[in-house]
Amino acid sequence: MLVLRLCIEGDFVVVGQVGMWWSMAVEFLQKYLLFFIHLGVVLAAGIFLWRWAWRDAEQRGKSPLMVSLAVVFLFPYGWAFWLAFRPGRVHADILRQQGKKRLR
Repeated sequence: MLVLRLCIEGDFVVVGQVGMWWSMAVEFLQKYLLFFIHLGVVLAAGIFLWRWAWRDAEQRGKSPLMVSLAVVFLFPYGWAFWLAFRPGRVHADILRQQGKKRLR
């Protein structure tokens, strides 16, 4: 257990081991900063792909939930398969008619 103590050395007052805490913080940043930057980039790319896949699946008349889950969780294979085998775009009026039929 670290106990903070006051020591008077000349004209300076040293509280505990402040230098140790500072060096620990710098060491932590040096070790893990790159990891956190990488984690942020991966999360941002996942969110971007999820939103893109959701909109693209809606425009093509497919289940947005299934497509976006496949694209995100099976990356990069899910993304490549969706790009290779996705159907043609469906016009908005056809989507509206399908929505009305599903509601009936």
